[in-house]
Amino acid sequence: MKGTPSQMIDAAKRSIRAARVLLDEDLPDQAASRAYYAMFYVASALLKNESLEFSSHSAVHAAFGRELANPNRASLARCIGGCSTHSFIERRQTTTRSTT
Repeated sequence: MKGTPSQMIDAAKRSIRAARVLLDEDLPDQAASRAYYAMFYVASALLKNESLEFSSHSAVHAAFGRELANPNRASLARCIGGCSTHSFIERRQTTTRSTT
């Protein structure tokens, strides 16, 4: 994602708000997608703070695990990394269900 880390965090906040609305409207698959994007934007912002920027979701996911969610980093980053891995897989499954 392009932009500053602050802009990425703002995008994450908007995605969380959208996820809540979608859940209220009984649209859990779409809410899961917005929640995934919120985590993607946060991961992108954290990587940007490390002067790392990527254009694909898989590259952000891999770099986050490699650079931030390793044993030498803070436990929060490891926790976010675990949540991100789960949501990345869930988003793929949701997208597959939605297109079949």
